[in-house]
Amino acid sequence: MTLVRFTPEVAADLAERVGEIYGLRLEVTMVIEGETDASIGMRAPDGDGYLVKARPDRMDSPDLIWQEQVHVRLAQHRFPFDVPRLIASRSGELRVELEVEGIPHIVRVLTFLEGELMSNVNVVPGADFLTDLGAVSARLTQALADLIPPPGLAEHFWVLTRSLDALTESLDRLPESHQTGLVRQIMQHAASALSGVDDLPVCTVHQDLNTHNVLVDPDNPVRVTGVIDFNDTVRTIRVADIAIAAGYAMLVSDQPLDAFATVVRGYLAIAPLTNEEKSVLFPLALIRLCVNWTTWLARSEGDPESYAASRMSATWPTIQWVVDAGFESCQRSVLERLA
Repeated sequence: MTLVRFTPEVAADLAERVGEIYGLRLEVTMVIEGETDASIGMRAPDGDGYLVKARPDRMDSPDLIWQEQVHVRLAQHRFPFDVPRLIASRSGELRVELEVEGIPHIVRVLTFLEGELMSNVNVVPGADFLTDLGAVSARLTQALADLIPPPGLAEHFWVLTRSLDALTESLDRLPESHQTGLVRQIMQHAASALSGVDDLPVCTVHQDLNTHNVLVDPDNPVRVTGVIDFNDTVRTIRVADIAIAAGYAMLVSDQPLDAFATVVRGYLAIAPLTNEEKSVLFPLALIRLCVNWTTWLARSEGDPESYAASRMSATWPTIQWVVDAGFESCQRSVLERLA
């Protein structure tokens, strides 16, 4: 797969031009490649950090307009954790167009959040962290609930309500194997459990809360101190966000169902879910893990060192664990824990 990436020289040149437009003196601290944006960490002389995101796109892109709406809404709320804030240029613009290596790029500047990604902290997440992760999901969902996307926004590949279609697309690109056969079995179980999912309450959600997108104090990682990466924010069923957060929490625990239920209980301490939503939590989470595994396996094209391979390396052991434990048994166990 093709990633957006800049050399250090290109990043330094961009930092100088962005500094002029935004009235900042910036020094590059890191350059990160990405699926849609290259992200450049920068720091001003006063110590303030910024994240400059640049992508080849057009100014009227519905996707960029949507992301701007999301960040403007987040800025209207006070959370017990940090979220990135969009910085306006000297002329008051939240996004500007700059040419990078002869190609027009749309550039945005956000505040840089201090802390360590939970995925980089060498500890198994405890109950306090998992509970707080669920609470973070609830608070973000409440804040974004009534936000309506702009016209022309393309359907998101990762949106949870189209997971069965996404699975089919990815499986069609993979050779048949024992593992793909197990995924097809899970699809059959999930299809029945999710038959009424389109009738569930709808709102706007982050849709990708996992240990790679939340920050903690590395010396005391018991609560979420910041949330990043709102690129996958979508309007979909309300339960999607907590299903995804709880599903990914299973990957980092030796007691997957306990971790799952702990995250959900953290959510329920802040916001309610209907019984119908609770009943689809586990099937939705498991299907998301299957989409993660099949999609990134297909995109890795057999290269174990690729970016795509790194995105799904921890997923299969949890899927296999659920298969061994039994889908129906896991579903019953989750509902009992939430009763």
